[in-house]
Amino acid sequence: MNKKPLIFLNDRCLKFSELQVIDESGKNLGVMSSRKALNLSNESGLDLLVISTNATTPIAKILDYGQYKYLENKRNKSNHQHKQETKELKISPRIQKHDIDTVIKKAIAFLQHGDKVKLSCVFKAREITFPEIGEEKIKNMIDELTEYGSTADLIELKGKVMSVVINPKK
Repeated sequence: MNKKPLIFLNDRCLKFSELQVIDESGKNLGVMSSRKALNLSNESGLDLLVISTNATTPIAKILDYGQYKYLENKRNKSNHQHKQETKELKISPRIQKHDIDTVIKKAIAFLQHGDKVKLSCVFKAREITFPEIGEEKIKNMIDELTEYGSTADLIELKGKVMSVVINPKK
Protein backbone atom coordinates (compact mmCIF):
# COMPACT_ATOMS: atom_id res chain seq x y z
CA MET A 1 0.00 0.00 0.00
CA ASN A 2 1.18 3.49 -0.83
CA LYS A 3 0.75 5.56 2.34
CA LYS A 4 0.65 9.34 2.20
CA PRO A 5 3.15 11.06 4.47
CA LEU A 6 1.69 12.45 7.69
CA ILE A 7 1.10 16.18 7.66
CA PHE A 8 1.55 17.87 11.01
CA LEU A 9 -0.54 21.03 10.65
CA ASN A 10 -1.71 23.37 13.44
CA ASP A 11 -3.04 21.29 16.40
CA ARG A 12 -1.23 18.17 15.20
CA CYS A 13 2.04 20.00 15.93
CA LEU A 14 1.27 19.73 19.65
CA LYS A 15 2.51 16.15 19.43
CA PHE A 16 6.04 17.57 19.64
CA SER A 17 7.24 19.23 22.85
CA GLU A 18 9.61 21.68 21.12
CA LEU A 19 9.90 22.99 17.58
CA GLN A 20 12.49 24.95 15.62
CA VAL A 21 10.26 27.72 14.19
CA ILE A 22 10.69 29.71 10.97
CA ASP A 23 8.30 32.62 10.31
CA GLU A 24 6.55 33.50 7.02
CA SER A 25 9.44 35.70 5.83
CA GLY A 26 11.99 32.91 6.38
CA LYS A 27 13.46 34.34 9.59
CA ASN A 28 14.53 31.75 12.18
CA LEU A 29 12.68 32.37 15.46
CA GLY A 30 14.61 29.67 17.32
CA VAL A 31 13.51 26.72 19.46
CA MET A 32 10.25 27.14 21.37
CA SER A 33 7.45 25.03 22.77
CA SER A 34 4.90 23.81 20.26
CA ARG A 35 2.07 25.54 22.17
CA LYS A 36 3.88 28.91 21.93
CA ALA A 37 4.60 28.36 18.21
CA LEU A 38 0.94 27.53 17.56
CA ASN A 39 -0.21 30.68 19.42
CA LEU A 40 2.27 32.73 17.38
CA SER A 41 0.91 31.35 14.10
CA ASN A 42 -2.71 31.91 15.20
CA GLU A 43 -1.92 35.56 16.08
CA SER A 44 -0.55 36.16 12.59
CA GLY A 45 -3.59 34.40 11.04
CA LEU A 46 -1.47 31.71 9.39
CA ASP A 47 -0.87 27.97 9.81
CA LEU A 48 1.91 26.08 11.57
CA LEU A 49 3.33 23.25 9.43
CA VAL A 50 6.04 20.81 10.49
CA ILE A 51 8.43 20.68 7.54
CA SER A 52 10.94 18.12 8.85
CA THR A 53 10.58 15.57 11.64
CA ASN A 54 14.00 14.03 10.99
CA ALA A 55 16.03 16.69 12.79
CA THR A 56 16.77 16.43 16.54
CA THR A 57 14.30 19.26 17.04
CA PRO A 58 11.51 19.13 14.40
CA ILE A 59 11.42 22.13 12.08
CA ALA A 60 8.12 24.00 11.68
CA LYS A 61 7.22 26.92 9.46
CA ILE A 62 4.53 29.56 9.85
CA LEU A 63 2.79 29.92 6.48
CA ASP A 64 -0.51 30.05 4.60
CA TYR A 65 -1.13 26.33 4.00
CA GLY A 66 -3.59 26.87 1.12
CA GLN A 67 -1.06 28.96 -0.78
CA TYR A 68 1.69 26.45 0.06
CA LYS A 69 -0.33 23.55 -1.43
CA TYR A 70 -1.24 25.63 -4.51
CA LEU A 71 2.41 26.46 -5.22
CA GLU A 72 3.46 22.85 -4.61
CA ASN A 73 0.87 21.55 -7.10
CA LYS A 74 1.89 24.21 -9.62
CA ARG A 75 5.55 23.19 -9.26
CA ASN A 76 4.66 19.52 -9.79
CA LYS A 77 2.62 20.31 -12.91
CA SER A 78 5.41 22.38 -14.46
CA ASN A 79 7.82 19.44 -14.05
CA HIS A 80 5.48 17.21 -16.09
CA GLN A 81 6.39 17.44 -19.78
CA HIS A 82 4.55 16.14 -22.83
CA LYS A 83 5.94 12.88 -24.19
CA GLN A 84 5.90 12.62 -27.95
CA GLU A 85 3.70 9.81 -29.21
CA THR A 86 3.13 8.37 -32.66
CA LYS A 87 -0.51 8.59 -33.69
CA GLU A 88 -1.60 6.39 -36.57
CA LEU A 89 -4.29 7.44 -39.01
CA LYS A 90 -5.54 4.70 -41.31
CA ILE A 91 -7.16 5.27 -44.67
CA SER A 92 -8.15 3.04 -47.58
CA PRO A 93 -7.41 3.68 -51.26
CA ARG A 94 -11.16 4.17 -51.83
CA ILE A 95 -11.33 7.15 -49.40
CA GLN A 96 -13.19 10.20 -50.68
CA LYS A 97 -12.29 13.92 -50.45
CA HIS A 98 -14.43 14.78 -47.42
CA ASP A 99 -13.02 11.87 -45.44
CA ILE A 100 -9.48 12.91 -46.39
CA ASP A 101 -10.25 16.41 -45.07
CA THR A 102 -11.39 14.92 -41.76
CA VAL A 103 -8.22 12.82 -41.46
CA ILE A 104 -6.10 15.88 -42.31
CA LYS A 105 -7.79 17.91 -39.55
CA LYS A 106 -6.97 15.13 -37.06
CA ALA A 107 -3.37 14.99 -38.29
CA ILE A 108 -3.00 18.77 -37.95
CA ALA A 109 -4.27 18.60 -34.36
CA PHE A 110 -1.78 15.84 -33.52
CA LEU A 111 1.13 17.67 -35.18
CA GLN A 112 0.30 20.94 -33.41
CA HIS A 113 0.23 19.04 -30.11
CA GLY A 114 3.76 17.80 -30.86
CA ASP A 115 3.01 14.18 -31.76
CA LYS A 116 4.27 12.24 -34.76
CA VAL A 117 1.64 11.09 -37.25
CA LYS A 118 1.83 7.81 -39.15
CA LEU A 119 -0.38 7.80 -42.25
CA SER A 120 -1.28 4.26 -43.29
CA CYS A 121 -3.17 3.18 -46.37
CA VAL A 122 -4.55 -0.33 -45.86
CA PHE A 123 -5.25 -2.37 -48.98
CA LYS A 124 -7.91 -5.09 -48.89
CA ALA A 125 -8.27 -8.07 -51.20
CA ARG A 126 -7.21 -7.18 -54.76
CA GLU A 127 -6.74 -3.45 -54.12
CA ILE A 128 -3.02 -4.19 -53.70
CA THR A 129 -2.76 -4.64 -57.50
CA PHE A 130 -3.03 -0.83 -57.80
CA PRO A 131 -0.71 0.56 -55.11
CA GLU A 132 -0.31 3.84 -57.03
CA ILE A 133 -3.87 4.83 -55.97
CA GLY A 134 -2.99 4.62 -52.29
CA GLU A 135 0.36 6.31 -52.86
CA GLU A 136 -1.39 9.20 -54.63
CA LYS A 137 -3.80 9.64 -51.66
CA ILE A 138 -0.92 9.67 -49.17
CA LYS A 139 1.11 12.14 -51.28
CA ASN A 140 -1.89 14.50 -51.47
CA MET A 141 -2.22 14.35 -47.69
CA ILE A 142 1.52 14.98 -47.20
CA ASP A 143 1.28 18.03 -49.49
CA GLU A 144 -1.52 19.48 -47.34
CA LEU A 145 0.43 18.80 -44.11
CA THR A 146 3.78 20.32 -45.21
CA GLU A 147 3.30 23.51 -43.16
CA TYR A 148 2.68 21.48 -39.97
CA GLY A 149 5.29 18.75 -40.35
CA SER A 150 7.79 17.02 -42.59
CA THR A 151 8.37 13.42 -43.61
CA ALA A 152 11.58 11.79 -42.45
CA ASP A 153 11.49 8.89 -44.89
CA LEU A 154 9.86 7.71 -48.09
CA ILE A 155 6.47 6.04 -48.43
CA GLU A 156 6.99 2.33 -47.86
CA LEU A 157 4.82 -0.68 -48.65
CA LYS A 158 4.91 -3.54 -46.15
CA GLY A 159 2.56 -6.35 -47.01
CA LYS A 160 -0.83 -4.75 -47.59
CA VAL A 161 -0.05 -1.53 -45.69
CA MET A 162 1.56 1.55 -47.23
CA SER A 163 2.74 4.04 -44.63
CA VAL A 164 4.79 7.14 -43.93
CA VAL A 165 5.68 9.00 -40.71
CA ILE A 166 5.30 12.78 -40.45
CA ASN A 167 7.31 14.61 -37.78
CA PRO A 168 5.98 17.88 -36.32
CA LYS A 169 7.77 21.14 -37.06
CA LYS A 170 9.34 22.67 -33.99
